[in-house]
Amino acid sequence: MAAAPPYALVWLLFVFAWISNYLVRMGFAALLPPVIAELGLSYAAAGVLASSFFGAYALMQVPAGVLGDRFGRRRVLLIGLWAGAAASVATGFAVSFATLLAARLATGASQGCLFSNDRAIIASVTPPDRLALGQAVSFMGPGLGITAGLLLGGLLGERMSWRLAMAVVALPTLLAALLIARLVPSPAAAPEAEPLPVRLARVVARGDLWWLALVGLCVMWVQYVLATWAPLLFMEAGVAELGRAGLYSSFQGLAGVGGLLLGGWMADRAVQAGLGRRVVLLATLVALAASTALLAAVVRRGPSPA
Repeated sequence: MAAAPPYALVWLLFVFAWISNYLVRMGFAALLPPVIAELGLSYAAAGVLASSFFGAYALMQVPAGVLGDRFGRRRVLLIGLWAGAAASVATGFAVSFATLLAARLATGASQGCLFSNDRAIIASVTPPDRLALGQAVSFMGPGLGITAGLLLGGLLGERMSWRLAMAVVALPTLLAALLIARLVPSPAAAPEAEPLPVRLARVVARGDLWWLALVGLCVMWVQYVLATWAPLLFMEAGVAELGRAGLYSSFQGLAGVGGLLLGGWMADRAVQAGLGRRVVLLATLVALAASTALLAAVVRRGPSPA
């Protein structure tokens, strides 16, 4: 039997998987201007498309986790990657708001299979003293993916139709699925000592999990509202080229990568110092609230006179 790959390799493969997912996710955000123009969509309709993606993504988390526990986490994760790539290609064939909505719903549901299962796989191969760093490194993918998706989506939108661009950004997802299938070991299935309703009831009764979910909701809301609308905001502020608007928008992802690495390192150090990870979490939430308030003030003020 072949030896399991080092945990660092597993981290990096999931970094790539997340980047590939975000190429599909944020590439569409960068391509929103030509999509809106071709299909005659309102900003409200574009907002519905973004909301439908994230609604399907969120609703898929629990079912995907349950399916991963039952049928294998790697298997469910791989199905999600393949289906997400297919849904991205299908997005390029949309001819109306309704068909585009269906494609985005399918994309969101497919990508929901990754987060519910990759965290457990990473935890199973990572040494206990590096869990926070492992989660941070492996979750660099969203930050890098936001950067790559907004930048690449804008560049592709200047060189080809948005329909073809959605097929191009799906290719890395297929490569990620092939690499994970080949190199990431399938973790042992958890023993089902209790029926599913009992386990779900125990999870639902955990108040601390609900608080963490609320915190995550607030953080993700800020991140994705900004990432989704940033290219349009820059174009409305006077940036004429779609590629340049995507470039400016992509800086958010690079900043996120630095924050993840720093936060993971600080959390592990805080535990070693006897402070706990919650201290770092609280500090980052305060910083997020302050920076969001500053951003709101800048947007409200409007563009500076030339």
